[in-house]
Amino acid sequence: MPYPVAAMEVASHELRPEIARRLVLFGETIASTAAVDAGVFDEAVDAGALLQQALAKAEEFAALPPSAFAQSKRQLRSAALEAMDAAIAGKETLLDNWLSRETIAAAASVLAGKA
Repeated sequence: MPYPVAAMEVASHELRPEIARRLVLFGETIASTAAVDAGVFDEAVDAGALLQQALAKAEEFAALPPSAFAQSKRQLRSAALEAMDAAIAGKETLLDNWLSRETIAAAASVLAGKA
């Protein structure tokens, strides 16, 4: 299934190559604990602790110097952001394929198997 530029840029810049291949090329789904181990998520939290942990993380991030954090984040993600900006400026070349009947049917098939 083709991915839009933004999704592909995030996957290729944020995921280890072998994980990106498994998830992107083969549409593999993985459990949350495996996703943490693979670096897809930073952590997994039980539903009952989710709000408390989210608030604690928000406080942790709020304590960081905002300008320095924003600049570092932009630098870290500059290549991905440039590719996304280029796609926004022009036509997203994969959009037609992303929304094609073939892709929609494939996604529905995957989702039906997971229900």
